[in-house]
Amino acid sequence: MRDISDMMLNSDSQLRGLLKTASGSGRILILTHGNPDPDSIASASALKFLLTHLTRCQVRVAYPGIIGRVENRAMVKELALKMIPLKEINWRDYDTLALVDHQPRRRMYTWPSTRWPDIIIDHHPRRPLEKPAQFVDVRKQFGSNSSLMTSYLLTADLTVPRWLATALVYGMLTDTQDFSRGKTGYDKSAYLALFNSVDHSRLFRISHPAIDCQYLSQYWHALRGARLWGDAVETYIGEIPVPDATSEIADNLIIICGIRYALVTGFYQNTLYMSLRVRHARRDAGVIMRRIVGRRGSAGGHGFMAGAQIPDLKTPETAKSLALELHRSFIKLVIPNSEISRSHPILSELPAQVHTPPSE
Repeated sequence: MRDISDMMLNSDSQLRGLLKTASGSGRILILTHGNPDPDSIASASALKFLLTHLTRCQVRVAYPGIIGRVENRAMVKELALKMIPLKEINWRDYDTLALVDHQPRRRMYTWPSTRWPDIIIDHHPRRPLEKPAQFVDVRKQFGSNSSLMTSYLLTADLTVPRWLATALVYGMLTDTQDFSRGKTGYDKSAYLALFNSVDHSRLFRISHPAIDCQYLSQYWHALRGARLWGDAVETYIGEIPVPDATSEIADNLIIICGIRYALVTGFYQNTLYMSLRVRHARRDAGVIMRRIVGRRGSAGGHGFMAGAQIPDLKTPETAKSLALELHRSFIKLVIPNSEISRSHPILSELPAQVHTPPSE
């Protein structure tokens, strides 16, 4: 296939550059983005596999925040992925820092001020760097970072084990909404190259995990507070048990018939978390989110999904006030002026009723 040939050709020089940078290292720390999603988890696992097999470096994967979403926890458990929380890392043990599926964001650095990433591999729009990095590979031609990492593995002619193929394919599927948005020919080629190596039984268990009552309660709370503005829905869900809660609920709201924009915001440990989903071919979620948040915090994304974090909010009341302000900015940005004053709850308020079975 032409796409896979082009993909491997474009990755050949990048692979050589990566290995040149890594060869001078002893111990490498790979960082996912905060509260990592499947694409970030799979990408970190793939880079660790690649460097472990092609260099003599010792490599470890760490993640900032928590792995909260039930599918993501199932992914780590089912595939026995070895990752540790960043808070357990002793930075003196590592001489090289690698970032996957993200780039340095001002005010949101998760590493000490004395360190700076040496390796950056990402598929999001390129950000200006405050300092240079030894190796940077940012390619927007890929709809997922998992596809980009697959190009490295194929170029290196490594046999991809079933667990890693499954992780990478799940990363591709989640970041492109099952190849419905943001995918490219490179993503398709990467997916087909790995398809026969995927453990499809495990993939099903990962994508269809058991949920608990807390999730249902949280989802119901989000729906009760959600308001419709034309083809946009927004809801502030208050304090949340895990940062991933906003993205999970946004994923469910965007599939409602007639909805083209879904914004969900929640408060977790002094930080406001925002998730945006878009089903509009001509609107970019990342651009919208960055315009809403401005310099208040860190925002990023692409195509149909975006996220943001605004730290250092001392109280839930402060977070709620800011969230409502940001939601108003969101509505003004995506809804025509004539419709801004018109909204209604997404659910009808019905009086509580006690239902008894009919008598026989």
